[in-house]
Amino acid sequence: MTDINPDHAANWRIYDMDWVDGDNLQKRYPQWHPIAAINQDRSYEFDIVAVFYDPLGECYYAARTSGCSCPSPWDENQTEVKGPLFTSRDAIRAFRDLAKDADSYTDHYKASETIDAVGAILNHNKEL
Repeated sequence: MTDINPDHAANWRIYDMDWVDGDNLQKRYPQWHPIAAINQDRSYEFDIVAVFYDPLGECYYAARTSGCSCPSPWDENQTEVKGPLFTSRDAIRAFRDLAKDADSYTDHYKASETIDAVGAILNHNKEL
């Protein structure tokens, strides 16, 4: 992976660079910190929507990953990312849109988890 100027991190796009076989979000963007997530974890499948904070770009990314037991969460074939998002409100909007898209294919997420996730996004301290 090439070095990227942190001053330009907010302009990164998840699809700008080719994925390497076996790549995932943690390998590609180790600086991203998960701050909220909801999960529909079943016996042999998963559907996760999360918001990450990128301290280098000082922005958020909302992402969704889903699949059966074969792929791993957050791998290149199972991940959709929206961002960069510069406010917590924008992050919540993208989070909601991804969860809504998932709901059309799967069961609804638990309301309590969703409320907790939105609270975590709103209360996120960028200074930490």
